[in-house]
Amino acid sequence: MLSFETCCSRTRVLTTQGSTSCGLGRRASGAGIGTLARVWESITAVKPDCLEIDPRQRAVLEQRGFHCYARLSDIQTRYDIIYTSNVLEHIEDDVAALRDLRALLKDGGALIVYVPAFQCLYSHLDADVGHYRRYGKRELRDKLSAAGFAIRRVQYSDSIGFLAWFMTRFQRHASDAHTSRRMALYDRLVYPLSRLCDAVGCRALFGKSLLAVATTS
Repeated sequence: MLSFETCCSRTRVLTTQGSTSCGLGRRASGAGIGTLARVWESITAVKPDCLEIDPRQRAVLEQRGFHCYARLSDIQTRYDIIYTSNVLEHIEDDVAALRDLRALLKDGGALIVYVPAFQCLYSHLDADVGHYRRYGKRELRDKLSAAGFAIRRVQYSDSIGFLAWFMTRFQRHASDAHTSRRMALYDRLVYPLSRLCDAVGCRALFGKSLLAVATTS
């Protein structure tokens, strides 16, 4: 099994994050303003390259010292690691996107994928932000395999978030500002407890998201 720590020890990293569709049709998403890129850098001391189509957000990334691409086709290098957080669910042909990412990895390189889990949790919040789907474990494994990856790990994440997201199915639409406040409150007060629940074994059963690690060989 390829550990997260092993992934972090490698050198060349490309990050994609968020819900902004871009690149080849709807086959990639942006790094936003670099929230996860900065976390990665702080943990690993490795500054990742970023992919972001929005020129305003790309300007923020560049001001923060990140090398940033506007399109996958602009990238001429190959990477030890690519990580993508909450991206694939926005892409209609996600297997094609995974193949595109695999082509950017070195031999033995790793792809880290974080996506929403359980189609039964699909709600108006997913539809509002352009999610085509939420993923099951088998589906994510099958799609990574179809794209030519060897699966090293697929596990649930954010076990309490499963219950919180399930409740949104029964709530009326809220304003973007209200939704953002609720999510910020969850991240600050509930997510730390959810991580503890994950650590003691709940992630073996369920979670709001899925984390996968796969390699080219």
